[in-house]
Amino acid sequence: MKTTAQLRLAAAALFISSTISLGSVYYFLNQIRNVVRGVNTAGIVRGRTQRLVKLELAGQRSDELIAEIDRLTAGLINGDVSLGLPRVQDPEVLQQYQAIAKSWHNLKRFIADFRTNPTAKDSLINYSENYWEITNDGVTAVENYSSTKLFRYQVNILIIFALNLVVASALVGIIFYLQNNLKNNLKTLANYSTEIASTIIGQELLTQKQAIAVDQTKIIMGKLNHFSQDSIEQVIQVNYRAEEVKNLVEHSHKTEEKILADLVFLSDNIEKFYTEIVDIREQTKQIATISELVSELANHTNMLALNASMEATRAGEKGKEFALVAKEIRQLSNQSQKAGEKIYLLIAQVKQNIKSTVSFTDNSRQIFQQKLKITRKMLNEFEQIVEAMNAVFLNSEEITAIARQQGAIVQEALAAIQEINRAAQASAAGMSEAKKEMEQLEKVASNLKAII
Repeated sequence: MKTTAQLRLAAAALFISSTISLGSVYYFLNQIRNVVRGVNTAGIVRGRTQRLVKLELAGQRSDELIAEIDRLTAGLINGDVSLGLPRVQDPEVLQQYQAIAKSWHNLKRFIADFRTNPTAKDSLINYSENYWEITNDGVTAVENYSSTKLFRYQVNILIIFALNLVVASALVGIIFYLQNNLKNNLKTLANYSTEIASTIIGQELLTQKQAIAVDQTKIIMGKLNHFSQDSIEQVIQVNYRAEEVKNLVEHSHKTEEKILADLVFLSDNIEKFYTEIVDIREQTKQIATISELVSELANHTNMLALNASMEATRAGEKGKEFALVAKEIRQLSNQSQKAGEKIYLLIAQVKQNIKSTVSFTDNSRQIFQQKLKITRKMLNEFEQIVEAMNAVFLNSEEITAIARQQGAIVQEALAAIQEINRAAQASAAGMSEAKKEMEQLEKVASNLKAII
């Protein structure tokens, strides 16, 4: 342990011992003061109680005196700051105070009986005498206990004083020991001074080598700084290209969204066209039905015209005009039948064409729906690509920031190397000064040795 530490330890021990002694004396005096206050308060309770009994026997009620005795009795047991009474901790003293309090409660009951029944005067007098004996015994017991406590406190104070003497003697011994130890250390210091001087010379050579190594490190850090600057420029170019790709992807994404909107619009038109063709097919079916009805009507008309012609032949001259009309009707009926057959054939051909158109339109609609789904899927994938490009752009910016931080760190490291170089040079100069100071230290050690 160092000499200064030993001296500090000795001073601390003396301070702690003095503090403990002072605190112990204060504690013992405080305990004695508390015991004395308790004894005095018990005596006051005893005197006030006798005065109360005399007043009650004289017919003078004093509830204020009763309240005061209640307060004093409670303070003896539970403590009362206003009375300067602490809470009782000792079981023996607490037992005596509790006996006094119990007797006081009984005495209050006798006083209450006397107030309502004056014939209970003898009982009050007898119990007051008994109460006097109880309080007197309690006060005597507390005084005896206090005397014992006081004797113990005196013994403890003497013990603490003896311990202080022991500590003081130990401190004197420590001081003599430190004096001898200091002499030996001075001798050792004188011997070590020569060794330290030679060590300083070796350290001076080592410092010069370190300065050379620091210069080489400085050159390497300069190259690393140039490399870091080149890396920062490359990262900035990558960041610029990433931003261009990001803008291009965003533009393509907007174009893809417009194409999807056009495809959706075209899909709606195909659905409408498909619906109209289906409606035309239904109307064509109705026209075919009407054509069949026209052909059938022409057949019936032809039969009627034929029957009319036969009837006109039977009528002779009178039926010639009717026969001509029937002939015209039959010709018109034949023409209508032929026209109906042509219409039926045309409608059949139109129905076949419409059927093919409906089938083609339905297939086209299904294919277009599939292409629309694929386009939407491509758009979703394109959105993911946009998100990925955004992430790449953010990562590129982070990489740029990191590269700049690395460049700053390299700059700081280069500055630190330069500072180390200056420190090494200063250390070399300090070694020379240290040699001179060691010579002075040897002279001081010799002087101290002569003084001690």
